[in-house]
Amino acid sequence: MGKLYLVRHAKAGERRLWDGDDRDRPLSPKGWKQAELLASRLASLDVSALYSSPYVRCVQTVQPYVDEHVLTASQTVALSEEHLDPDAARDLVDGLLADTEPTVLCSHRPVLPWVCEALGIDAVKLDPGAFLVVHHRAGTVLATEHHQVR
Repeated sequence: MGKLYLVRHAKAGERRLWDGDDRDRPLSPKGWKQAELLASRLASLDVSALYSSPYVRCVQTVQPYVDEHVLTASQTVALSEEHLDPDAARDLVDGLLADTEPTVLCSHRPVLPWVCEALGIDAVKLDPGAFLVVHHRAGTVLATEHHQVR
């Protein structure tokens, strides 16, 4: 059985207060704490692959885990907020459902419904830093679990 960990990026600084390109908006201090907690939760799950939106806040969300486990997070526009493309999400998810390796996908609130649709599950509202565990076998989702990181 395989597991996908669908993560909404941790708490970022306020969009309305950010002057620069939104792709560069970083995590807030609370977001960094959430990223550390997420890393400690993922540590016991033997995650072997990470995919992230290239936005700074998504990359920073998985960075503590990446640093601690000497992994690389593959950045993909299929998970980015400006690239809302259900076909790209579906292609990514289809490839991952064929694999049994525990894998993290870190993305944004507006992208999560596309990923859920690609998984064949109802869209889930995840708060910043929260994640959904998707248990699957042979391309079929068997169960999901919602986890909050505060």
